[in-house]
Amino acid sequence: MTLFDPGPGAPPPTSESYGSRLTAKNAGIIASGRNPATLLRIIDNGRTCADCSHLRCNGGYARTFYKCELHRQGMTFGPATDVRKSWPACESFEAGE
Repeated sequence: MTLFDPGPGAPPPTSESYGSRLTAKNAGIIASGRNPATLLRIIDNGRTCADCSHLRCNGGYARTFYKCELHRQGMTFGPATDVRKSWPACESFEAGE
């Protein structure tokens, strides 16, 4: 065993980026009928997170990041709490202005 040898039972290394893995994870959550930001049930009325009053805009300089006030992990500066405006609305949806 060397210093950088992961040892027996370690998962094989992946070349997939963090963003790609996160996108795939969120797609699976949506497929199961839940909103990735809140993990609440998706309502089937054609509304999206972009229409919700809980959506907040962070940044505004080189990039804009959207966050949900109701997010299960809070509003952090990391990509795991970013919200896509195209995600289907959850059962806590409230129409925005």
